[in-house]
Amino acid sequence: EESEKFFNHDRVPTGLLSGKKTKFAIDDALKFEEKFIKETKEDGARRFAWIFPSEISSEYKEEKAWFELNFELPKGCYATELISELIH
Repeated sequence: EESEKFFNHDRVPTGLLSGKKTKFAIDDALKFEEKFIKETKEDGARRFAWIFPSEISSEYKEEKAWFELNFELPKGCYATELISELIH
């Protein structure tokens, strides 16, 4: 049941971006995050620790020895980080 929630993006670990409207972790997770909590005038947020690319497609162009990879990422995610993990 929990794995299904994960695959539906309903249960994922998140990271803290401190701010006045941030929802803070609880219990053991809060103990881990406490050193990162800072007072700011910004709203703050939580971001997924894992990302889920969508609209993934690829094409290899043999005449150029060129591989093209296309995908979409959620707002705030960096394509360079995803590509780095793929080639890692």
